[in-house]
Parts: sequence; C-alpha cells; structure tokens
Amino acid sequence: RGARRPVRSPKRQQSEAPAEQGLRRHLSAAELRDLFDALAAEGSDAIQLADVIREQELVQQHVPELLAKWSEIDTDDSGDISWDEFRMFFGGVDEWLEFQLGEVVGLEDLKSQIRRFYRGVVLDQARRRHGHNLGADSGKYHMVFQGNPGTGKTSMGRLMARLLHRVGILPKDDLTEVQQDQLVAGYVGQTAAKTQKVIEEAAGGLLFIDEAYRLSQGKNEFGKEAIEQLMAAMNEPVSKAPIMIFAGYPADMRNFMAQNDGLYRRGPPPPASPPP
Repeated sequence: RGARRPVRSPKRQQSEAPAEQGLRRHLSAAELRDLFDALAAEGSDAIQLADVIREQELVQQHVPELLAKWSEIDTDDSGDISWDEFRMFFGGVDEWLEFQLGEVVGLEDLKSQIRRFYRGVVLDQARRRHGHNLGADSGKYHMVFQGNPGTGKTSMGRLMARLLHRVGILPKDDLTEVQQDQLVAGYVGQTAAKTQKVIEEAAGGLLFIDEAYRLSQGKNEFGKEAIEQLMAAMNEPVSKAPIMIFAGYPADMRNFMAQNDGLYRRGPPPPASPPP
C-alpha cells in the first residue's frame, strides 16, 4: 500500500436532529475507508490493538468506541478488526443490519420481515421530522416471537434491541430476558410490585418474556396480575418502560394472544417471528 491519504474530517450535518442520530454521527463510506487506511499498519488489511495505541489521538477524535467495544466489533474473535467489521460497526444502520443478517444462515422470510420493520421505522422518523401526525398507534414497537426451541428467538431479540438502539428508538441496547418465575410472586398483591420492578430495571431497553403463555395457563391468577402490569407499562415512553417481546411456542402463543387481546391494542402485529 502506498502513502496514507489524509483523513477527511467528518462534517456534522446541522440539519439532523441529535435524537435521530443515536449515540454517534455515522461516517460516510469514503470517510470510513480513509480512516481505516490511516489506522491500519502499512501492508496490513486489518487494524491491530497496537495500531489503536499508536494512533490514539485519531481514534479519540473520530471513533472513540473502537477500543472500548473492541470485542463487539471483532465479530469473528480474530484479535484484529477487518475492513468489513470496521465498516459494519461505524457505518450507517443499513450496512450494520445487512452485515448482521448476512451472519444468519437461512431464515430468508424472517430477514425480509426485519428489513420491512426497519424501513417502516425510518419512514416514520422522516414523517415526524416533516411534521406529519402519525396517529396514536405509531411508535409502538412491542412484538410477538413465535417459534420452537432453537429457532433463534432470543438471538433475534438481541438483534432487535441493537437495531432499535441504533435508529434512536431505545436509549440503550440492553436485552433483559425473563420467564414467569421472575415476574410472579407467591402471595396475593406481591406480583404487581415484582413485575413493576422488572419493568423499571429494563426501562430504556428491551424486555424479552420467554414462554410468555405460561402467565395465562390454567388458574394462574398471579400470572394474570403480571400480564395486567405489563400491559399497563406498554403505553409508557421508553424512558419509563422497555419495549417488550412476548415469546414462545406458536400454538401456545396464539392462545395466549387470543386470551389477552389487549396486547394487540398496545402494539402492531409482530414484525419478526421466527418460523416454527
């Protein structure tokens, strides 16, 4: 490789609202390539930790998360950062999402659903910026994941948490996974408080309720109390409550949703449901 090109200083677009940008302003493809070439050692096609230390001033100026999130960026655990990994993490959401979906084998229908969901979110954000009233149902991102064990429900939940964070819907990309035992208490009057504690701890992120159908099976009065507490929180802003995913076996989840039709009124149809 020849002499390094100077890194063009990224210019902040004044027209973009900070809330729509998430944690950082994503760099253009050309800016990213210049920066990657400046950081990687001569003759190398990857960034090493030694490069980050050597160019720490450049890193702090443009990509301060490079060191703090090294293990997350290094998706193949190779110990260095390739161009694809660098571009995926520091580029726009489109590049990041396609990289993540490319790591998943099969599930093409599911990938298409996630792409449509993402495009819908971006379109809603653009409409809001232009002053359009999107109605009471807009901005509700609660979901239902139906699938047997091993179909990737939890993994896709983590992906959705990261996606919603990257597009500025969630202030953090944390996923909190719970089952009935973490929501239900053993005595009358205690379940609501226990469930509310989980809600408050997960606020700002995504709450993944696995085997959610167990909350309404049989004469489970405590479970119904937990469902009522969850439904009440589904109308709250993300600063006070998480976005929720209700997950479980297909047949059981269909019965669960039929028994708790109030869930449909608090969220759109599921944008992504792993196949049975």
